[in-house]
Amino acid sequence: MIDRSLMVPPSEILERLVSIVPTGEFGADAARTLTTILMAFTIGLVGGIPLGVLLWRMPAVGRVLEPFLVTGYAMPTLLFYPVLLALMGLNAGPIVVIAATMSLIPIALTTMVALGSIKPILHKLAKSVNASSSQYYLKVLFPAATPLVFPGVKLGFIYAVIGTIAMEFILAAQGIGFRAGFYYRELNTADMWAYITVVIVLSKTTTVKDNLWRTAVILGLLALWAVLSLLSDLVSSPAASFAALAELFANESIYRHLSTTLEAVAIGFLVAAAIGFPLGYAIGRSKFLGAVFDPIVAGAFAIPRIVFFPVLLQIFGVGVGAQSAMAALAAVFPIMVSTTAGVRAINPLLPKLARSLSLNPLQTVTKIYVPAMAPSLMVGIRIGFSIAFINVIIAEFFAARAGLGLLALRAYGRLDLPSMYGIIVLLAAIALICNMVLWAAERKLGEKA
Repeated sequence: MIDRSLMVPPSEILERLVSIVPTGEFGADAARTLTTILMAFTIGLVGGIPLGVLLWRMPAVGRVLEPFLVTGYAMPTLLFYPVLLALMGLNAGPIVVIAATMSLIPIALTTMVALGSIKPILHKLAKSVNASSSQYYLKVLFPAATPLVFPGVKLGFIYAVIGTIAMEFILAAQGIGFRAGFYYRELNTADMWAYITVVIVLSKTTTVKDNLWRTAVILGLLALWAVLSLLSDLVSSPAASFAALAELFANESIYRHLSTTLEAVAIGFLVAAAIGFPLGYAIGRSKFLGAVFDPIVAGAFAIPRIVFFPVLLQIFGVGVGAQSAMAALAAVFPIMVSTTAGVRAINPLLPKLARSLSLNPLQTVTKIYVPAMAPSLMVGIRIGFSIAFINVIIAEFFAARAGLGLLALRAYGRLDLPSMYGIIVLLAAIALICNMVLWAAERKLGEKA
């Protein structure tokens, strides 16, 4: 039985919402949050589309940087907040940086995939009419890529909302997320859900050479890390962090934490895929379902998943079950949205081809739809995996008996910065390896398509 203090009737939420909205406090919070979201989304949009074009125009650079971009989703950004505070001060700057980073990645990735999916005949056509560079991009490339780019822009906006609200929820002095977090900690569930309702409404308004370059990127990041460690006492040096990580592996208990985290990520991701694929396919195929569920999905997408964690703890208890459910709840949306976008971008001639070949429904999906959807589908899978990963870590921050997130939190609590950054490196390495595997699968699937 779920405790009533965790879930309140909609009528009570509406009553509190009506009383909260007219207040000056709400106005100040809303202004702060909206400004932060718009700044983050603008940075994500202005940076993401050119970055996507660059990754498409320079395939070698794309092959090097793309795994790092997707892996960025799996990094526990909360742990970098103290560093950003030290560099930028106690203001909205650190939140803007984190939210803008979350917004930029899906925009850049979908732009790159969309441009790469354009039929070669269009490139030849532009050359045959001697189109200028501006005409080539504005009249040929971007119009043809829009069906796949636009879902990425939508994802970018939603992640700007999520990043802003989530960081305000945990560490801020003002904003809608801060207020929801304040009422959450005060166990004032009705007011918390009233502010979350505002968030929902807000969201609805809207090779060897390659390996060498990847190694160079990693070395560059390590060099930057070393410089930052000299500038701030809040950043442990790479040498100290790797030494602490080696010491953790010498202690066999870390393997229990590692296996717990990986188990929760695997279960959560597989559940999200099992739910997200069929739902996204159905919504993409049916105009009626799209009209009904598109705004619902967009609204639900923007809710900070952490507010559901107490309910999940009530249902599953402290352990892998609640962490897996948290991961599935977060990862299902990017998988669903990408699947829907992939279905809608399919050439209308392909279903007719399937009918002319007398393919049954299963053959139509596996032989026609899946290969045609591959670019969009794999972006959703990789983003979904990274989102599942980070949400398991966040869940372990709040309530867990074991896990790398719990281990990092304990190190953070006792100011053991080398161990904390060592665990962050381990998390990044796991996420990077998994995304490299998924990226290789995407390339194989693309070749077959």
